[in-house]
Amino acid sequence: MRFYGLAYEAVMKLPIRAFWMLNSMVDRIRADEALAIMPVHAATMGGEHVNGIVENYKQALGTPLIAEQKKITKQGGDKLKALFPL
Repeated sequence: MRFYGLAYEAVMKLPIRAFWMLNSMVDRIRADEALAIMPVHAATMGGEHVNGIVENYKQALGTPLIAEQKKITKQGGDKLKALFPL
């Protein structure tokens, strides 16, 4: 459960939408971790073989979404609480 940063019981109590949203991020986390150790692989394997691997990881990471900060209205907050009850 390390990808979620939660204990097993807490993950199992997540609303299903929240679980699947977090689950979609696991591949991105793995790709980020793999890219962090790529210099070691490049040194041992040679640079040419690593280029294809790096490109695959970069595709898995994708482009980060940059969102504008918005204020949440009371009505919007109520909708969020209905979708993700605590």
